[in-house]
Amino acid sequence: MKILALILLLATAFAARADYAAVLSEHVDEHGMVNYAALKAARAPLDAYVRTLENPDATGWVEADWIAFWINAYNARTLQVIIDHYPTEGIREIRGAWTRLKVPVLGEDRTLDEIEHEILRKEFQEPRIHMALVCAARSCPKLRNEPYVGARLEQQLTDQSRDFLARPDRFRVEGDTAYVSRIFKWFKKDFDSVPAFIQTYSGRDVFNLKIKYQAYDWSLNEQNRRDP
Repeated sequence: MKILALILLLATAFAARADYAAVLSEHVDEHGMVNYAALKAARAPLDAYVRTLENPDATGWVEADWIAFWINAYNARTLQVIIDHYPTEGIREIRGAWTRLKVPVLGEDRTLDEIEHEILRKEFQEPRIHMALVCAARSCPKLRNEPYVGARLEQQLTDQSRDFLARPDRFRVEGDTAYVSRIFKWFKKDFDSVPAFIQTYSGRDVFNLKIKYQAYDWSLNEQNRRDP
């Protein structure tokens, strides 16, 4: 009976991960924008995936698998929080979105802030998580339309970093000034060197430039939504 129960648990978890991949593929476009209305109307696969976070099959996982797991947990839970309160102008309109609303992950009820700050930032020395965590705002990194996977995490985070810095509203150079996302201000200590990070993933040398931080657009990362 125990073996059968384990087989059923693994099969359920595998199906839920496949469902999460389908959620991202179907409801997230190439720009990382989300069709929240359609997702809310067909939310069962997302909810099924989030339920598996409480007791995942982590057999044989290495650090990259854990980072991928926690990024997926954060992004999936954020999608769930939004559709729980949709329609909304943005995540900051949802009381306690980061600090009060909890979801069971690995046997404990956790908030989005706990996942980001107490686990991903504290336990892993990987600044590129900030290019992958998406808090449903338009100035966030692009939400990938596929899950993060340990075996491909290096390439996925590299792609995310390059994409982020290729967007003028996240990074651009004008004269002697580099205009950069406020993410680099808020999480400066997570990067060994912000100029070095920018040069690595954009190819631009900003070491001798003045740095100015761009305004952050907190409006919802929703498809067909007009820019303010």
